[in-house]
Amino acid sequence: MRVRKANDNVEMGKAFENYLLKIGSGKDCVTSTNGAKQIKIAADLCVWNQEELIDFVFPSLKNETTVEADHFDRRAILSTCNETIDNLNDIMIEKLKIKMNLNTHHTYFSSDSIKEEHC
Repeated sequence: MRVRKANDNVEMGKAFENYLLKIGSGKDCVTSTNGAKQIKIAADLCVWNQEELIDFVFPSLKNETTVEADHFDRRAILSTCNETIDNLNDIMIEKLKIKMNLNTHHTYFSSDSIKEEHC
């Protein structure tokens, strides 16, 4: 089951719970071909590319004019491959650069010593 927020649509939540229960029990949504079981996933539960996934999980990157820092604390995209996550991170960083108007690069220099000034 999934955790619901206070403003979630209760009916949609119940329908999703029933859908998961049917999958878990092997009813309706599961087909078997040559001994291999397959799950039919409703099209409205699928995302078709990485951009769509990012926009779904992090809607403020697409819709809002500003992005609050805590927006990222409450969301995550999980993957079994680091390469996938690296690609998603690159896309999100580009979206943030555009959103925050950070298309310029800055170089910051550091020093290992302090120059003393004599008065």
